[in-house]
Amino acid sequence: MMNVIIARGVSCSGKSTALRSQFKECDILSSDKMRIMLTGDESNQRFNAQVFDMLRQVLTVRLKAGALYTVIDATNLKWKDSYEFVKIAKDAGAEVVVYNFPVLPLDELVARSILRANEGGLFVPEEVLARQLETYTNCTEHYIKQCNLHGVAFLDY
Repeated sequence: MMNVIIARGVSCSGKSTALRSQFKECDILSSDKMRIMLTGDESNQRFNAQVFDMLRQVLTVRLKAGALYTVIDATNLKWKDSYEFVKIAKDAGAEVVVYNFPVLPLDELVARSILRANEGGLFVPEEVLARQLETYTNCTEHYIKQCNLHGVAFLDY
């Protein structure tokens, strides 16, 4: 059985680190890595439509090829962020699971962002993290309802 895992959580919540410890690198489709591949800069948000088009295309090919696991590593804060991935997976006969990463306090997210930047990774500004936290909190109930309606498992990670 093919499985599509959709990570959901704000930036700096530990999604990528956790996913890398559980899945092979070749099974993880990362929006940040796709940004690097397309623009050379993971912080470049100007081409997000193309980034996510490419992620959906790669997901489609992986499912046609029978990949057992494909992981979508992006924030996926709103249901609309995940819906196309879910549709592609369900149409291919795959099981879909959302790994919902826990909400962390803003000060901890900021500290993680600074640490990540000091290690050569992407710095996410406090105002972006705060906005993501608000979106995450405001959209979670609707997200869970949509998962239930579409036969998607919603698991707190």
